Amino acid sequence: MNYKEQLETLEWKEKRKVILERDECQCTKCSEKRSDFLGFDYEFGVLDYNDFTNKGYVIKRTGNLLEKLELSLNNVSIKCNFLVGDLIKVPLNKLKIAKQWKEPKNPLMFKFNSLELVCFNEDEYDEDKFFDLNIHHKYYQKGKKAWEYANDALITLCRKCHHTEHNTNHIPILDDKGQIIDFAKKCDKCNGSGALSDYKYYHNGICFKCNGRGDV
Repeated sequence: MNYKEQLETLEWKEKRKVILERDECQCTKCSEKRSDFLGFDYEFGVLDYNDFTNKGYVIKRTGNLLEKLELSLNNVSIKCNFLVGDLIKVPLNKLKIAKQWKEPKNPLMFKFNSLELVCFNEDEYDEDKFFDLNIHHKYYQKGKKAWEYANDALITLCRKCHHTEHNTNHIPILDDKGQIIDFAKKCDKCNGSGALSDYKYYHNGICFKCNGRGDV
């Protein structure tokens, strides 16, 4: 099983979840928190208010405090969840709308993906918010699978700090006895960041060459 395949297993997803929760879902270097803008559906894209009204959709606020959003077309209504801040304070024409994928809480239900419509203030449209946090291995050891490392060998980093880590430090490769035998080479596709800007809506922008690892 190669490294890319390892990162797609339930074992790694569970390990990743443990590290994220231990680090309070924030970068251990700069304290940037895990973004709410994750898992957007690439084919659906990020649309604005005019994109929907031009197609004939009616967009209106609902709820007792007008705190919810609803889109309707031909008597079919779609509820839309607001991601960040207070929806009441945002003009409708300032909204961006997308489909967001949510990973089921129960890993055994992982294959049953779910999509929901979400919206957010276009003023929050910051490219860096569309990338997930990375789990960084402080070293690699022959014979160990990605999830078999001790927790203290793994840290949570944002993509910027992950890039800095790979640019300023050599990541050692150990033999099965724990002796350094080589150093990992930085991924030339993502330059060690583990993410690609052109793919920020697809799998949270993860680099498809190193699979978010930052090196090859």
